[in-house]
Amino acid sequence: MPELPFSKLCALSSTGIYSGKSWPILYAFDPSARGKVPVERFKEAAEKFNYIIAGSHNSRNGPWEDVFSAMHALWDDTNSRLSIDKKSVYTTGFSGGARAAAAFSKVINHPVAGIPHRIHFFEGTHNWPPSDVFASALEWMEIMRMKKNVIPKDQNKIACSPFISSLKDISEIKESLTRLEQSEAYKQFLQNGTKRNQRESNIIRTCRKILDNIEKSPEDYKDLEKLFAQMSLYFLLNEYQKQDSLEDKSMAIRLLNSIGSRAAQTGNQHLKNNHPIKAVILYEIAVKASEENKDMHKYILFDLAQAYALNKDEKSALRYLDTAVENGFSDLPAVQKNPYFEGMRESPLYKDIIVKIKKKACS
Repeated sequence: MPELPFSKLCALSSTGIYSGKSWPILYAFDPSARGKVPVERFKEAAEKFNYIIAGSHNSRNGPWEDVFSAMHALWDDTNSRLSIDKKSVYTTGFSGGARAAAAFSKVINHPVAGIPHRIHFFEGTHNWPPSDVFASALEWMEIMRMKKNVIPKDQNKIACSPFISSLKDISEIKESLTRLEQSEAYKQFLQNGTKRNQRESNIIRTCRKILDNIEKSPEDYKDLEKLFAQMSLYFLLNEYQKQDSLEDKSMAIRLLNSIGSRAAQTGNQHLKNNHPIKAVILYEIAVKASEENKDMHKYILFDLAQAYALNKDEKSALRYLDTAVENGFSDLPAVQKNPYFEGMRESPLYKDIIVKIKKKACS
């Protein structure tokens, strides 16, 4: 059963949670089993709207049977301990966690009658959104609960909500839009977009072929510099750095996240199935693709260290473990209890790494 101490699971007081009233709940899934991250980011919004937030420490990118098992454990645990409003069960997820969130109701066999949805864009990296975006999401969910008569309508909240359509005259906006669409700048923008989309499609097609080939003959892809160039990772990282074109930067972010996520997810499977060469190459790709995503980079570096340890390359394993810590990785139990590092615990570098993590915890 997942580790779900109330300090990490719930954003309400224990008195409120155990009282006779039932509460809406939001289950959050992270691609790297970091259940604490969404719980902490949702905490302020959850306290405002009286939601329970539950994050899984077990669900992560990898074999679906493990994810399904984590879902059942999470559902059974929360329902056995908490007073949950079964009409107000919601899910959320980041990256691969979003796939888990989408499958949750089917897996636990909880009935769903239509799924209202809304897309909210925010500026940021490939990671969980900031706390204010979570607050906006819960506010929208509250309006939907009122609309479905799950809770009484609060006219004051409805009147102040940005999610209720207004009756304002928008004819002036429509006229401005028409002028914009007829401008030469807009036409050039569309042409550039067409070229960008074609370039993106070519990169996706090439990367898919390479990733498929790695599955068949990983020995052909040990030249990492050549591999990164073939997958356009250097090009995409350069595009990411551009400040003059938001569209080019967005394309680069999108592709780097997509390539890195697939490589890391497949690497997880090979790590679990004891295929060290494949795991190493795929994690190397994921590490390169995540260079600009500091929040995820440290976790993938840690995974790469595990893959090298499985491959009996202690020097590389410790080097990447040390790099992961330098980049912010600080999960001491994950290192000390990790079976992949069992044979290197007496190494001076391993001991230095443990000291570094402990110092980070105290700072």
